[in-house]
Amino acid sequence: MTQSPFIPVDKPLKTILAEKFILPLAKWMTLGTNDLVMGTIGNSVWESAFTIMFLIETIDVMKKEQLDKRQFADLKVDFDTRILKTTKWLLSKSTDRTENTEFLSWDGLTWDTSVVLRSLLHVLRSYKELDEKLAADIERSIARGISWLITEFDEWRTRSYTAGPQDVAEVLILLTELSKKYPDLYKKIVDSSSWKGKETQLKWEIAKLLIQTRSEAISFSTAEIGKDRPIALWWGEFFGTAEVLEALGVFYQHQIGTRDDDYATLEPNKIILQAIRETLIQATLYFDFTQNEGTWGSAVTDTARVAITYVNLASTLSFIQPNDFVVFTSLRWLCADSQVMSDGSFLHSLFLSVYYSHALLAYYSRWELSEMFPIDIYDKVLSSAMVKHGLK
Repeated sequence: MTQSPFIPVDKPLKTILAEKFILPLAKWMTLGTNDLVMGTIGNSVWESAFTIMFLIETIDVMKKEQLDKRQFADLKVDFDTRILKTTKWLLSKSTDRTENTEFLSWDGLTWDTSVVLRSLLHVLRSYKELDEKLAADIERSIARGISWLITEFDEWRTRSYTAGPQDVAEVLILLTELSKKYPDLYKKIVDSSSWKGKETQLKWEIAKLLIQTRSEAISFSTAEIGKDRPIALWWGEFFGTAEVLEALGVFYQHQIGTRDDDYATLEPNKIILQAIRETLIQATLYFDFTQNEGTWGSAVTDTARVAITYVNLASTLSFIQPNDFVVFTSLRWLCADSQVMSDGSFLHSLFLSVYYSHALLAYYSRWELSEMFPIDIYDKVLSSAMVKHGLK
């Protein structure tokens, strides 16, 4: 590897991440024309949606890091303008927008539709003073989009399972976010579907479907064959597994926190929660064991997506204990000078930069050690490495 990317060393890591990585990347991703984001140039709705979510969090990062007031004001105006104009662009790109239909989607794709709807939720939550017409259009689109997703889920559940695990996972993340932030809107949407009066049960059924589609990963122990070797349950490959685990983690945390009128205490659902908990623990250990020089899988997106999930799970669930060596080596690999370009992008690729951007936010906001100075982190990580390799 090249020299450490985390210089100067006289600042906390999160400040370095904000100034050297997050902010330059945000500026690069807003190089689109007509006050739009870059994703619109390639007509990519999901890249544009993820960019919106990244920019909304980046504005919060800029506030925390106390940028120069003038610089902050100029950037915030630019980001706000692009977020709202791109939101309108996304709304215009949905299909089935005629008033006489109750459904709409983006290109008829469940994963893309869920991601876009999540970005619309973030806009609705972050901009309280939205133009009335735009706010109404967003709410109507969320309602019609989720109605379509529910019919797709009914198809997978009762007739044929044609979606990949990522598709189902994104639907679960979306519904959990909506029910937490806008419970009345969530209930209204579900009550107009085949799940009327069963808005709580819907999320449990989606979680159950994900649990049922697990498969056994390779053993991740050096123990001899024939002995008790641990296994992990996953969804076939690193990227999809990470996305499903994030969905199950979000769902698990919400159910434990709210109880949903004691629905979680029903015996079948206690079994589901226990299966989720065990799967999350096993998969996290599997990620620990299978990381190779800071990476997972065979693609940049595998590493970025696993890193997002790994850090997020460890920050929200007390029974997930992160290995700081694993976290830091993945961060160092992603931020290597050979991959992060001078313009802030990851190899000049928007596709790669989208996942890289959300990994950076996870490290910045949800990894405890990011509050420390790099030299102290190296010392802490060395201890973790010694534990990992049985030297301590």
